[in-house]
Amino acid sequence: MANNPPFLDSRTFSAKIGNLFKQLFEEYQSMTAISSPKPVLSPEFLNLLIGCANLYDIDPSNASMVSQLRTIRRQLADFWINTPADQLKNVYQGELLRGQRAILGSGFKKEPLNPDEGLFLQQVIAELNQKAAANPADALNYLLAAMLYLLPDKLKIGNAQNTLPGWLIGDYEKFFSSTSESL
Repeated sequence: MANNPPFLDSRTFSAKIGNLFKQLFEEYQSMTAISSPKPVLSPEFLNLLIGCANLYDIDPSNASMVSQLRTIRRQLADFWINTPADQLKNVYQGELLRGQRAILGSGFKKEPLNPDEGLFLQQVIAELNQKAAANPADALNYLLAAMLYLLPDKLKIGNAQNTLPGWLIGDYEKFFSSTSESL
């Protein structure tokens, strides 16, 4: 083995390959950490949401953008569902309102739902209907989540002026009432 060039030496080769695998693994871990979900109330999440919605409107054929927006929308919907009812108003009227409106006003809502999204939306609507029948105030979480998925002609609330809270009625009328423009 003493006459072999260094690249044919099995110990040298093994050490170099080992270092290369270690480096690749560390890069993979750092990539995974970077792409992990951001907390919904973080400025990073809000910027990502608004940026992706804007980029989608520029190029709706970008498959990676569609995938990213699907993930973001689901995170936001899950956030609304899990937010305590007594905090909804303050959270909605905060910075997250810009993010909610970015999705509501985006052409992304016309994107066909994939099977997982369809199933999720069915569950959200079932909970929305059940909670609205018992106590409409308890259904607001599910309404905010459903708004992210439904087109204007698919979300009609009878007597919305008297049913919805004042902090939500403006966005409902803007994005879902019969007088609102088609998205």
